[in-house]
Order: sequence, then C-alpha cells, then structure tokens
Amino acid sequence: MPVATWPRTLFEPGGLPADLVFQVFSAGLPPDPPPVSRERHGLPAGDPPEGIFLSEVPREDAEGFFQSFGRAPLFGPAQAALGAELGEVLGAAICFEVAGEAPEPEDMAYLQHAWGVVRWLCEQGAGPVYDVHARRWWRRAEVLALPLDRPFDLEREVGFEAVETGDPALGRLLLTRGLAKFGRPDLVIVRSAGDDEARIRALAEALAQGLQLEEGELEGEDGTTLTISAYRLGGELPDLQIINDALVVARG
Repeated sequence: MPVATWPRTLFEPGGLPADLVFQVFSAGLPPDPPPVSRERHGLPAGDPPEGIFLSEVPREDAEGFFQSFGRAPLFGPAQAALGAELGEVLGAAICFEVAGEAPEPEDMAYLQHAWGVVRWLCEQGAGPVYDVHARRWWRRAEVLALPLDRPFDLEREVGFEAVETGDPALGRLLLTRGLAKFGRPDLVIVRSAGDDEARIRALAEALAQGLQLEEGELEGEDGTTLTISAYRLGGELPDLQIINDALVVARG
C-alpha cells in the first residue's frame, strides 16, 4: 500500500524548481539487485516524478571528487557525523547520485521518491549518504531506520546553523541549508535575538510548505517589522558558502 503523500499546505506557484542532490557512496551494488518497491521503500502513489534521476560517478572518472572529502572544508563535518564510517566514503569505488529538478511541485512526492531510491541503495549495502543542499550526512543504518510511513519533518530535510561574525553590525547569524529542495531560497537572519531560532524555523517551514517570500517588509506575528533582501556574495555579509538563492532577514 502506498504511503501518504506529503502535502504542501501553503503552495503558491511561481517559485524555482525544487532541486535535489543525494550522494550515496558505495563499494558497488550486488549483481541483479531487486527493483525499487513501493511497499518496501516508502513510495507514494503515482508515477515516479520526471526530472529526478539515478546516476553514478565511478572513482576512476573523478578521483579528485572522492579525495575532496578527506580535506577541508568537507572533511571536518563528515568526520564529526560519520566517525569511522567516513572510511567508506574515502574508499568508495562509486558514488550514486539521486538528483534532479521538480518544477513547481504542489506536493512532496518527488522528495519521497528520491528518499525511496536512497533507501533502496542502502538496502543493497551502499552508504553513507550526503544530502548536498542540507549539508547533512546520514549513516546507512540511520536511513534504513527511517519509518516508511513517517510524516514530513523539516528538521530532517533542512539544516540550521549559527555563525558568530564578531561584527556588532551583523551580530550572530542564523541560516538555513536545504530550502532549494523545495524551490525556495535559504534564509539568513542577521543580529539574531533570543526568539529568532523559533522565527527562522517557522519561516523555513512555511517556505517548505510552498509559501513565496519576496524582498520588502514583512510584519511578524509579534508585531516586529522584518526587512527582506537578497543575499549577495561580496556584500556586507561574510561568505557563507551558500550555493543557491538566499534571502537576508533583518529587524526593521
């Protein structure tokens, strides 16, 4: 029986395509693996989404790519998340990519299908898994432990970071990683205060659910006026290594 499709309860048209990149490292799959199954891998009803593909990068074609996980800036976060399992990344013979775009998706079936393929790869012995946009590592056992009928969980799909700038004009930054998976810009909150951790999560949830957030002013639920502007590399903010669109949120 198919699992329930994750809805996008605030969907508004006109956004960017949802962009996914899951990298799954492996020594190689067994011969003649069983096919992906709706029941075994948590796929929702309907056909597989167009634009999401499984591809592979053999080590002999991209030695530098595999070696990059053994040095900064990728090594530290990978080692912290994986420990000894980082060796399975550094020694992998192949990297499978579950990646592609879904144009203006009105629900999250595309994301569920991608996770289903990732789970299938892990069942065949592949893993660890790197969610490129969220900058999050998953151990093979963690992927296989995810319930098939789980509801959508923002914390699983989007990373949250805090950055101390040392600049009184900017203060402590809060930012998201991974909203490109929903065709929405990431967020950067400047001069963050005590309630901003809840604020950035609420805004990120709304964007994942399909809300459009434009440049300009936004009235917060507490009456605070927020100024929204585009993040631009080379502006007053430091280089946050944001690889997709982002919006800067500041108190007016």
